[in-house]
Amino acid sequence: MSHFSNLAKIEGVRTYRPYPAFRLVKWRADQILKGRDSTAVECAASYVIQSIDEFRTEELATQIEAHVRHLAEEGGWELNWLPRTDHHPDDPDQGFATEGQIRDLLNNWPSHADDRPTYDQISDIDALGEIFCSAHIYQFDSIQGCRNASEAELYAVLALIKLDEAAWALYMPEKRTEEGITIHQSDTAMGITKAVDAANCLIEAMEIICSAQQQVYSALRYKHKEEADLKLETAWKIEIAKNERNAFAIAGANARSKKYDEMKTAALSWYRTERSKFQNKDDAAIEITKIHPVEFSTARGWQKGA
Repeated sequence: MSHFSNLAKIEGVRTYRPYPAFRLVKWRADQILKGRDSTAVECAASYVIQSIDEFRTEELATQIEAHVRHLAEEGGWELNWLPRTDHHPDDPDQGFATEGQIRDLLNNWPSHADDRPTYDQISDIDALGEIFCSAHIYQFDSIQGCRNASEAELYAVLALIKLDEAAWALYMPEKRTEEGITIHQSDTAMGITKAVDAANCLIEAMEIICSAQQQVYSALRYKHKEEADLKLETAWKIEIAKNERNAFAIAGANARSKKYDEMKTAALSWYRTERSKFQNKDDAAIEITKIHPVEFSTARGWQKGA
């Protein structure tokens, strides 16, 4: 069974007029979920509903146990309904009871008859937020049929669920008068209870879709920051490499210059010692090229001024 059957009923029907924000919330949710088909959205809805129910049930049990401990330690008007087999040490007029007795007492009268926490006190949006904080327990990124669902997508799904609840209150089948004239539901007075229910669901849906869009914007900011950081890191690496190449080039040039100067000094020292053995400078330059790996013109140039 679809989780959005009520939405399907009012699709295309003039039923949104009392609540113009209805279409806007649905459009925003659809935009966030535009990469998902209807089957994936249904799977995500099943997961969201089940997870919220499990979380609220567990959280309610925890809060009730805390309430029972509070009554056992601090006392309360509820204890007056228990047999006074003992008395509270700080208040002789108040009955004293164990946690087990208090728990049995609370289980045997309506939840609205006392101040204990109730299921409805934990809102769906708060429950889903807590579920996201406990992602190591709730693996929402591996939902069967809707893999790698983001927090924004699951918030959008919850918003659609709330819209479906509002649609249930909004939907009224079109009727016809005795003359056969169609009476559109938008022209029919809506019961105050249904109007309030629809409005409350729509308010919840608006709050939820705002959370969904906040997640989208946060993800975009994170993505842009990562891209900016990557560009900065890449530019930094390029600059480092460029500087290293320049340093290597300078070091190589210095090494070659030093070697050249050493060869020139050695060649001139040799020439000054041995030039008397040669008839002219050209013959001496030829001999220098045999000693050092230089061209004749270079060796000949070294001899100037020697």
